[in-house]
Amino acid sequence: MCGRFANHVQDMGRWGDILGDWPDEVAVSYNIAPGADIAAFTKEGGAPMRWGLVPAWSKTASTRYATFNARSESLIGKPAFRGAWNHGQRCLIPLQGYYEWQTLNGGKQPYYLFVASGEPLVCAGLWDQWGSGPEQFQSCTMITRAASPAIAFIHPRMPLFVPLFNAREWLEGKPDSCAELLGPDVTPANELELGYYPVSQQVNNPRNEGAGLCAPLLAR
Repeated sequence: MCGRFANHVQDMGRWGDILGDWPDEVAVSYNIAPGADIAAFTKEGGAPMRWGLVPAWSKTASTRYATFNARSESLIGKPAFRGAWNHGQRCLIPLQGYYEWQTLNGGKQPYYLFVASGEPLVCAGLWDQWGSGPEQFQSCTMITRAASPAIAFIHPRMPLFVPLFNAREWLEGKPDSCAELLGPDVTPANELELGYYPVSQQVNNPRNEGAGLCAPLLAR
């Protein structure tokens, strides 16, 4: 799963030509939690979306289930995500890095995962629109996959990152062709090498904020 991340605002790098401008309504944050508005990019451009997909058919503006992540292996058949998938409502979600928790000695140690080059990690997602008139809003989910062997000791799941050369296909392709991108080999090993290190448990509280949350945990 991915339940907390730092977004990426200052430099979109090579992704700028595909994703376009960062939506002004989404500020930089180092500790984004589900329920917050995040920057999601569709084929029409970037927009703020609530993190946690609410399907169009939902009777309420929230769900009883956690929908901020969607498992790549099963999302096509899940009622919460089926409509977005069938209608081609796919998006890309850029991250500066994300947090994951390793269960260790009865406790949980947070880690920060990132790309050393400084370019954003770009995660595959789905989006949907709920309501009408002044009550309507857009929301999204991050797609996850089994973690690569190098980081599986931290957590068995990781976001499904889309390489640059697959980005337009993910945003504009037909559902049948994009289903292939949900496979375990969507991100070649030579395209993405994640760095990681332990960080302070201050990140456990979603109210905490600041660049220091991403800093390596100092040895005692």
